[in-house]
Amino acid sequence: MAAVPVFAQNTGKDSIVSTKALDDVVVSASNISRVGDHLVIYPNSQQRKHAVNGFGVLENLNIPGLIIDAKSNQVDVMGLQATLYLNGQECDIREIQMLRPRDIEKIEYHDAPSGKYAKDKLVVNFITKQYRYGGYVQADGLQAIGYDHGDYNVATNYVKGNNSYTVFAGANYCHVDGTKTWNNENYQFPQSLFDRESYSKNSYRNHQEYMQFRYQNQKGKRYWVGKFTLVNLSTPRNASSGFAKESTETDIFSNIRKKSLSPKIDLNANLPLSKNQTLT
Repeated sequence: MAAVPVFAQNTGKDSIVSTKALDDVVVSASNISRVGDHLVIYPNSQQRKHAVNGFGVLENLNIPGLIIDAKSNQVDVMGLQATLYLNGQECDIREIQMLRPRDIEKIEYHDAPSGKYAKDKLVVNFITKQYRYGGYVQADGLQAIGYDHGDYNVATNYVKGNNSYTVFAGANYCHVDGTKTWNNENYQFPQSLFDRESYSKNSYRNHQEYMQFRYQNQKGKRYWVGKFTLVNLSTPRNASSGFAKESTETDIFSNIRKKSLSPKIDLNANLPLSKNQTLT
């Protein structure tokens, strides 16, 4: 048996018969797709399992360049701060902090925001599963040992049909007492010796409480949301005492107190007018 080689050659010139505009190209892997100008990422069961809130899920996605500050929960990408959204609505850190991993359906990452996100440098949009009925209560707390600091939060959510009711509440505090600082400076000049000594003792107390009620009505892509937020911030004590001594001794004392109560109301809606037009 002998193999007979077969050769083919196209001697004609290349030509374009017709052209056709293509829609957005979708590049996909097992759980990540690029649609237009953003990534759509579906967290898997392990990424949800090893997270306690929305920020934990986002961190487990390992988006290149994305960093979440462990203390402030601020999201940065290559030095730029990302704006957080929940179901297409701009939200605050507390809402993502109290978001259950099991409720996250997907996360959109816009590295070149356009359209309704054009005002932002970067966008992370958490899309949650839509339930018809049910609710939950969730709480978390942090208490430092050896450093008088605590942070406690509670959230409850109830869904019935197209209506969703959510309440967030929490408090944090920080107490610092007995912080002492000694400073002794010696300066040698050609004609003289100069000494300066100082001592200070600091005491600091701060606490913050917040509450937010949120109502949402959603049917398909149409929704409207109302939020009432109340934040109380108080620094009853920020005291410093001590002395400074050069040629004579001078006593120093200061105490700064701050208190603020900030109410806020947010209303926003998304009303589809046609297939390609939306009123926001």
